[in-house]
Amino acid sequence: MLGVLRLRDRKLVVPEAANNRMKAIRAVFKWGVRKKGSDGKPLAPGNPARDVPYLKSNNPSGYHTWSLDEVHQFEERHPIGTKARLALALFLCTGQRRSDITRLGRQHVRSGKLTFTQYKGRNRKPKRLTLPILPALQRIIDASPCGEMTFLVNDLGRPFTDAGFGNWFRDRCVEASVPGRAHGLRKARRDHRGQQRRDRAPAHGDFWLGHTQDGGGVHARSRSTAVGAKRNAHARYARTKQHRIMSHRSARWDFFQKNVNGTP
Repeated sequence: MLGVLRLRDRKLVVPEAANNRMKAIRAVFKWGVRKKGSDGKPLAPGNPARDVPYLKSNNPSGYHTWSLDEVHQFEERHPIGTKARLALALFLCTGQRRSDITRLGRQHVRSGKLTFTQYKGRNRKPKRLTLPILPALQRIIDASPCGEMTFLVNDLGRPFTDAGFGNWFRDRCVEASVPGRAHGLRKARRDHRGQQRRDRAPAHGDFWLGHTQDGGGVHARSRSTAVGAKRNAHARYARTKQHRIMSHRSARWDFFQKNVNGTP
């Protein structure tokens, strides 16, 4: 346990990294406890990392969540036609991770929709998405410099690496004097979507929801469309149920008339 504690304390300055190290060590020992050697005994007698607590994070709230004013401020600094504005639009109008944004390109466009497999979990649990290209996003794509295989490219005309894109987008945020970063846009999208549910008013960027369908695919619909479809489904079910009830009552009445009253 003392050895594990020393490994954790080597990263006291960066508690998030220390906690990630502890998670990895715990996983290794957990595997060692379950795995048995040739003698039939576990490779590890116990999991000493389990008793070593995590460090308190310096940033418990996580990434800064963008406000609508910050989004507008970023748009004013980076107008349509700039690479930064294209990146912002891709984040807001698709809601995807940085690892997906850097890989989206024209080869994913089919019939006015983006069809692709999310990069995260692509090997273990691949999730294929079909997202509509909103008119606002299409206008920005048409007015922006794009690469041959990806919408976003670096200064060398090559696709961004995930880390390279994060650093580049951070610099664009600094230029716009906004505290947010790329991941904070996904949090803002989630929070604004919640506000949209409460207010029943359209949020900035016309945010979209993904719904898993049979077969593992995902189709995106606007919240108003999703709610309308659900309401219509309930109405159809109610009409069908009422029709069944009335038909059943009618059949019982016919049976009563014929067998009890003797009417033909």
